[in-house]
Amino acid sequence: MKKTVQGEQYLTTSKLCKLLDISVFTLWRRRDEGYFVMGIHYFKTNPNISNSQIIWDVQKVLKQFAEWKLPSKDEKDRFTLIQEANDKGGN
Repeated sequence: MKKTVQGEQYLTTSKLCKLLDISVFTLWRRRDEGYFVMGIHYFKTNPNISNSQIIWDVQKVLKQFAEWKLPSKDEKDRFTLIQEANDKGGN
C-alpha cells in the first residue's frame, strides 16, 4: 500500500522491493552498509517497538540508488535533529 505523508510517497519493504526489482536481502544489506539512513530513507511506523513495520521514502530511495554512494557522515537524519531540538527544549 502506498502511503503519503506531507506530499511524500512511502511504500512498505515488500512493495519497494517489487518496484525496484530487488530482493529484501539486498535492501537490508544496503541499509546495513549505510546506504539508507533511518529518518531520511525509511521510518518505523512505531519507533518504540523493535519489530515495527518500516516504510520507505520512495523518492529518496530512488535517488540514493541512482547516486549509489554512502551518505555523508556529517548529514544528520530527521530523528537526530528532532531529538536535539527536544533536548534543547524545543517543540
